[in-house]
Amino acid sequence: MDFSWADWIQKSIEAASDLGGVISLLIIAYGTFASFFLWRNRKREHKYTRVYFPTSNEDFYRYYTEVIGKAKKAVYLTSDGFNMKNPNSRRAAEKMNKAQEKAIERGAKVYRYQLLETMHLNWIDEICRMKEKHGDHYITVCNPYFESVGNFCVIDPDTRNTVFEFMLPAVGGFGQATQAGDFGFIHGHQRKSARAKDTFQEILDHPRTVEITADTAEGIRKELWDKRVRRQEEDQDYTPPDEEIIQMLRRAAGTSVPYTPEAFASVTAKP
Repeated sequence: MDFSWADWIQKSIEAASDLGGVISLLIIAYGTFASFFLWRNRKREHKYTRVYFPTSNEDFYRYYTEVIGKAKKAVYLTSDGFNMKNPNSRRAAEKMNKAQEKAIERGAKVYRYQLLETMHLNWIDEICRMKEKHGDHYITVCNPYFESVGNFCVIDPDTRNTVFEFMLPAVGGFGQATQAGDFGFIHGHQRKSARAKDTFQEILDHPRTVEITADTAEGIRKELWDKRVRRQEEDQDYTPPDEEIIQMLRRAAGTSVPYTPEAFASVTAKP
């Protein structure tokens, strides 16, 4: 058979044309499938698998500790903590801490944003105890810039098993500065969990954010003590949330009340 450059060129053009068509079809098919999966994933992000609305404060803490204890990767929560002088509040604190410890044992990290305005000052010792016990797996930060962030928790974000918890506060008495007034748990809603995690990450990345540790705790507590005493002196209608400050003010009978670390010696948390 005689070789013909013309025939070879013609066949090469036809082959290239056929290959180009195949490639084009593959690109179109890939784009179609990619768009479908992207659409499906975005739609799935807004779906939830279940919701749970507790019927009482007791039911709230029961369910809250249950879902936290099942965490495998991370727990992000905001809270003003508990009053370790009040028996009911202390029991709730112990349940929450045990649930967080269970999550840590399962490999999760616990990140807490500490609300300061309504925090009982005797709660700081418990933060330090948990930090000393769990190290980098238990991180509590504070930053006055984010005091209005509200009360929420997100468990295992970026997974299909994520849980988003919200709590609407009801201002209470001395049992606990902030008590739960309404609450709910949304399972599997990845978009809500992602937004909550992004909010928390913004707090962690902020230059004024400070971790509460044994080295920083006393300074934070003294600053809050002085701030609350000054406010009470300027506004007689204001009542500090701390029994320790109230008792010192009563004894002072109108004189200034200096920061007294010894006032918290009797409320050191149990191990």
